[in-house]
Amino acid sequence: MKKTLLTILLFGTIVMSICNNMALAENFTYKVYNPKTNKSAIAELGTLRVSDNKYILGFFVNGKPYCIVNMNTEKRDGLICGKCSEFNSSVTYANGGSNSVLEFSWRELSKNTFFPEVDSIVKERAEDNMWLMVVED
Repeated sequence: MKKTLLTILLFGTIVMSICNNMALAENFTYKVYNPKTNKSAIAELGTLRVSDNKYILGFFVNGKPYCIVNMNTEKRDGLICGKCSEFNSSVTYANGGSNSVLEFSWRELSKNTFFPEVDSIVKERAEDNMWLMVVED
């Protein structure tokens, strides 16, 4: 009985110490509007590796990269919103001309989620020696 109790306590202590040292990014959802399909999708913020120690932010739909986040944001109706570029930016469109990239609109679904989540991701990735590359217009 004592061995079982000690094993449980040891296992619990190990799990607690691991959880206390882990950086867990916030997870919120965002609404991304695709003008090509005239539909909105619910997306999660994540990272896309650019090099061994650099990454950019992107929105993911169903676990797949959807668009690359532009950090130029504004506040509308109390919610942060902005633009993001289609993930497959090598695609060209007939009415957009050559080298045009489809731009999506995005917004928070809940107030004050975007920047806390970005801060959380930056802190988590810094522990792995990864640094954010900011994409702007």
